[in-house]
Amino acid sequence: MLDLLNYLLDSVTYFFEYSYQFISHGIYDLFVWAFAKFVEHLTISFLDFALWAIPLAWDTAQTIMNDLHLSSLISQAWSSLDSQALALLTQLRIPESLNILISGFFTKYVLKFIPFV
Repeated sequence: MLDLLNYLLDSVTYFFEYSYQFISHGIYDLFVWAFAKFVEHLTISFLDFALWAIPLAWDTAQTIMNDLHLSSLISQAWSSLDSQALALLTQLRIPESLNILISGFFTKYVLKFIPFV
């Protein structure tokens, strides 16, 4: 009988000690873990959204460039250069650089309209 009473007293003591440990330390650890998971999920969701938005912005920028006929304007300006300047600029890959810069500008412009990107 004394062993049973000792066992019950130890069990009740263990229960209250465990409860006290959970209240004093466990709740904090639980909230830290939950907040870390929330931030992790939020970051992954943001990256997924950005990976979806960037090709959309690129396509929209290409459409804007086609609608403004920028390629024909650049071709006209390019053809007005003399042959030596044209050869030097072609060697320096200026046409490709202009294309990348203009596409990047319009892509950045379109990305301004997409929130959180």
